[in-house]
Amino acid sequence: MPMDERLRSAHVVTPEGEVSSGGDAVPVIARALPGPPRLAAAPAEMLPSLTRVAYRFVAANRRHFGRLVSPDRRDDAASSIARHRAAVLHR
Repeated sequence: MPMDERLRSAHVVTPEGEVSSGGDAVPVIARALPGPPRLAAAPAEMLPSLTRVAYRFVAANRRHFGRLVSPDRRDDAASSIARHRAAVLHR
């Protein structure tokens, strides 16, 4: 997948090699998370069009939603993303 396409949305690759992007990745990611977030998988799969619209809305307004996240959580996320990016780019 070209870098510009990778940067447009979230992507997930299953152990079987299936790639899902944007709103289509939501149920796949939700199923992989522990606890209550897993509950989002079923509605996301049953309403894929709504999930895609919601994903695009959140993505377009991520700065506003980001303000709801504590600075410590943002720092943790930034560190995790940087480690992952370095690992991916050095393959």
